[in-house]
Amino acid sequence: MIPREVAASVADACGSAVADVARVGGGDINEAREVKLEDGRCFFLKFHPEGDPAMFPAEARRLKWLADAGTLSVPDVVSTSPPDPAVP
Repeated sequence: MIPREVAASVADACGSAVADVARVGGGDINEAREVKLEDGRCFFLKFHPEGDPAMFPAEARRLKWLADAGTLSVPDVVSTSPPDPAVP
């Protein structure tokens, strides 16, 4: 499961409620989940209940920087919490 406030943030960002959640590896120091939405889309979710609020927006900016270079395959960031206007 994921905390209720995380599920609400996912639903707000994606426009669809969370239908199913499964624990997966790959979160490093964070919690990692595969999230399936009611509309059928599936995402990789990272969250940290006590993490620095700037951590995920900073990671998203760095992933965008890597993607813009065009030399590596990096995941698309759908949203961060708190939202970062620098991340599309």
